Amino acid sequence: MAALKGKIQERIAAHQRKKLGQKLFSYVEDGDEFRFLDYTPCINRRPMDLPGNMRVTRMGRPIKLLICLTVYNESIDYMRRSLEGVAKNYPFLQELGVSWEEVCVCVVVDGRMECNDRLLDYAAGILVYDETMLQHKHNGYDVTMHLFEKSVHLPKHAMQREYYAPMQTIFAVKERNGGKLNSH
Repeated sequence: MAALKGKIQERIAAHQRKKLGQKLFSYVEDGDEFRFLDYTPCINRRPMDLPGNMRVTRMGRPIKLLICLTVYNESIDYMRRSLEGVAKNYPFLQELGVSWEEVCVCVVVDGRMECNDRLLDYAAGILVYDETMLQHKHNGYDVTMHLFEKSVHLPKHAMQREYYAPMQTIFAVKERNGGKLNSH
């Protein structure tokens, strides 16, 4: 049993943090959850083996609502409108007693190489993805998924003077496409 536990621990990756430049933020973004992008290279194939130290867990936030968006090769407009749609519904969730700290949005990109490059550029633009942090091997194993975590403020307008409520995001980029029946 101890040997099995050691093998599982060897396959669990520790997360990394990257502090983002000061000029990249809106005036409302203060605090570490907006200023740092967390990255975890995942080398396991089963969701139950994912690391237990996700950002929302480390911050002590119980999640009442997890929203998952799966993208494959869609245009950036679909992802942008989906994220804005979620952000526009935050006031209604607030009326139901669910604050933004209790909501997490997970975007699953089903295959890094098959993904629309502009979609990854958009994700980098809203600071939930950073290609320079990618690792392809961890502890001698191939990385199967890249996990990025950050809270963001999406602008309501192109002028970026008004923002939606903060959004806790998990941006999960799978290395290979899993197909229709295995996208998660």
